[in-house]
Amino acid sequence: CVNGTVICKDSIPPTDEVCDNKDNDCDGEVDNGLAADQYEENDTCDMARDLGEIKQAAEPVTLTINGSLYKSGAGDTDWYKVYAKEQSNWLPCNFGLSDGCFMLSVALLSPDAANLDLCIIGEDCEGSDFDGCASDQGAGKEDGMELTWKGTWGLNDSQFVYAKVSGVGGAQSCSPYTLAFELSAQCPVDGKCWFEAE
Repeated sequence: CVNGTVICKDSIPPTDEVCDNKDNDCDGEVDNGLAADQYEENDTCDMARDLGEIKQAAEPVTLTINGSLYKSGAGDTDWYKVYAKEQSNWLPCNFGLSDGCFMLSVALLSPDAANLDLCIIGEDCEGSDFDGCASDQGAGKEDGMELTWKGTWGLNDSQFVYAKVSGVGGAQSCSPYTLAFELSAQCPVDGKCWFEAE
């Protein structure tokens, strides 16, 4: 209070708007007028963000990351790539021709502000081994997909897996989503994996 008037001192001036759930430019709107996706350039499968490998272990192994969807003028799409790596080509289960049953689970937790879709494809961007989607689960909900395959002793049973996160109807949000990959493996029983038909 200076001479009977409230004076703001050391105030924070307006800045360019960024995707952070704040009104940076002081125009009364949050996260508006953003020019481009400010977090990732992984808008296509060929430009998928490489998360490296997730390696088979005695207990399931989990890889978790956070991302966000926001692109001015059009819905953003985020692509990720992970290498589900077999522990060893020469580590057979029961010394038979079958060398393990593998499952990669992928889970997407949408932010409360946006309904997101999850799709995964196996081996390459054409989905040579697998493709499928878990879609329209609702904002703040979790989607899940599972990719299973049977290994062969002496061969490399590792698998590239791509995951795509997109907004339902172009939904966008600066609030983060969580994407988690979990790799687990078991030995076949009587030559069959648990996911194979009887």
